[in-house]
Formats: sequence, structure tokens, C-alpha cells
Amino acid sequence: MSTAWTLGTIVSRATAALGNRLDISLSDGSFWCNVGQENVWDAMPHDLQEKLAVSSTTSGENRITLPSDFKELLNIRLSSSSGSQDILQLISPDDIDSDSNATRLGIPVQYMPYADFLELRPSPDSAYSIQMRYRAQLGTLVSESDRLSVATRFGEAVFLKTTQLLADNVVRDFNSGAAFGDRFVRFMLQTVPDRALRQRERHDMGVSLPRAYK
Repeated sequence: MSTAWTLGTIVSRATAALGNRLDISLSDGSFWCNVGQENVWDAMPHDLQEKLAVSSTTSGENRITLPSDFKELLNIRLSSSSGSQDILQLISPDDIDSDSNATRLGIPVQYMPYADFLELRPSPDSAYSIQMRYRAQLGTLVSESDRLSVATRFGEAVFLKTTQLLADNVVRDFNSGAAFGDRFVRFMLQTVPDRALRQRERHDMGVSLPRAYK
């Protein structure tokens, strides 16, 4: 049975691990738990970071609005009415102003990212489907019942990192901070990334046929 890791669970267990100290407020616990989860979120790419967003272009409009939780683009595909799918290529910032595709219409082949939108080059000459695969930003835990955004198997890592951060920054127990920091590092080193797990599952699903000997 998997543990339901929530903001309240992490803060409660971290406080208990440091001796049930009364000088750790819920506000401090919440803040450092969010910092701890962000450390875990950024330390190891995993499936829950990746999302898909689909939008459509219109003729002459070369801007695609980015999702509100957008952090990093992994790839962007363009689908035409013929069913073909092409991955668009990133254009160099040095070439963006001198690009001859800037004003003409056609099938987009390149893109340039900005703060909250992508610019396509050349501008679409028709309606195309755009699929973005991107790495999302981490959401903030607010309520004690809010579940972690990372996968359940990373819950212990968030607990260890939160406890280390509280020890170092709130109660000033640097020995405990070092101990929980070491445990956090060991946990992360022993944890298999999601991509490696998928590869292992595909390998395990393979059928092994008996070898014929002559």
C-alpha cells in the first residue's frame, strides 16, 4: 500500500524526526517543504513533469501561446491535413531578425521561444495542428491536504530534503541537517529514473524463445 504524501504529512514527519520541536511553525514547514519538493522535482526528470498541449494555427498568425505551467519545451510537432507530422526546429536568436521566412506564408518549419509564446517561421498559410511536449513548472503546495506533485515513490525524498532544510535553516541543528542530507543523496542515487523504468519494463515484456540446438 503506497503512502499518501501530503504537505501535512511531510511537515508532521519532518517535525517529529527533529524531536517534535515547538519552534517549527506550519508556515516554516510549508515553505521548506515546497523548497524540498522543488529540489526533488528538478533533480531527476520524471514522467509527471512532462505534459502535452495541442493547439491550432490560423493563416497568417505565427504566434502560439504557451501553457500557463510551461517551463521547458521538449519538442513541437506540426500535423497537416495530409496526416504528415514534422518536428519543428529551433531557430537561432542571431538569425531571427534576418530570417527571410519572417513575412512570407508557408508550412512552418522553425520556431523561436519567447516569454509566453512561440513564434513560427514561416507564418502558417493554413490551419495546422501543433502539439507541444513540454516540461511543466512545479505547483505550490498550500493546504495541508495537498498531495505532492512528484510521483509517490519520491515522497520519502521530499521528506528527507524538507527535514534537512528545516534542521539547517530553522532549528539550526546542523548535525541533523547533515545526516538527513546524506540520506537524501543516497536515496536519489539509488532511485531509478522513470525513463530507465520504462526501458526495463519493455525488456521484461520481451518473449524469450528456446534456443534450438543441432
